[in-house]
Amino acid sequence: MKRIIISFLICFIGFICCAQNLDARARLQEEHWVFSFYNDVLNTLSRDTYYKYAPYYLENPKTWIDYKDAFYPWYEIDWWPAEIKFSKDGTNLWIASHTYNIKKIEKNKVYIELTEHKVEVNQEADKYININWSLLNKKKKFILIFEFDGDYLDLYVNDKKHLFATFCKYSSRTYDELINIMKINGSDDTWRIKFPQRANGSIDYVEKISWE
Repeated sequence: MKRIIISFLICFIGFICCAQNLDARARLQEEHWVFSFYNDVLNTLSRDTYYKYAPYYLENPKTWIDYKDAFYPWYEIDWWPAEIKFSKDGTNLWIASHTYNIKKIEKNKVYIELTEHKVEVNQEADKYININWSLLNKKKKFILIFEFDGDYLDLYVNDKKHLFATFCKYSSRTYDELINIMKINGSDDTWRIKFPQRANGSIDYVEKISWE
């Protein structure tokens, strides 16, 4: 009987540990987690605001060509906001167009280990969005620390002194409306937009919301 109880306790503790390890992965399955600078785009309802964070698309506006040899602006094709999410099998973490191989997960820490080839591929993708990629590129091993605060996620590298980026959770409606703003450079459906909030109710990057 004593062995059964001990075995049960071991299994229970293991279950709790797994649940903690899966917390970051589970949280990122909720809606869409995108770079928080998109709040600025939503607040201004302007595609031009996006260029502050992604000047690559301002310098290279025509990025796609169809079978008729006609070029189209990037915002007229299947564009979507840059997200952070785990692969379904939990072996990779995707941040924008970067892929990071996961070695292990311990609570809110994700251990990354990359091949030299993957490091080079990720560095090539740095040009699309102006984020502090230098904290991640050229590194084969590092730790990502996930700190959730309401609808926000602060992502640190190796320790709490090095903030890589802040992400926020968008509902499907807000996410879709952001895409619409990019396509038409404005919005007719501002009611669809809901700004994410930190646990204390504050909203980063947006001092005043006005639709006038």
